[in-house]
Amino acid sequence: MRASDIGARLGGDEFAILLPETTMAGARSFFMELHAGLVALAISNQWPIGFSIGVAVFAVAPATTDDAIRQADDLMYKMKHSDKNSVLFSEPEADSGHNAPLAAAELRQGGVKSDV
Repeated sequence: MRASDIGARLGGDEFAILLPETTMAGARSFFMELHAGLVALAISNQWPIGFSIGVAVFAVAPATTDDAIRQADDLMYKMKHSDKNSVLFSEPEADSGHNAPLAAAELRQGGVKSDV
């Protein structure tokens, strides 16, 4: 992570990472590398877990931090309740200064499957 990035535990097994001034390409690169590293760590330690990640990239910042977290959280739960152990990306479009409904572009990556 860069000095400008922020990581925090939201609670339980949920974390948030804020990458200011990062494009979708940069977010894809960062989170796919992070996911691959986590999966490799789980495999090498024989942990029966997976990692569902939701990534929201904003061209226009949402009104509040809670709005941004909620959108990423929604993506994570979509992934957690479908294929699991993968990354779901979205780039909400700016609409007169407000974010339009999510139009998610899914990117799947295989690995350890788990209900966790």
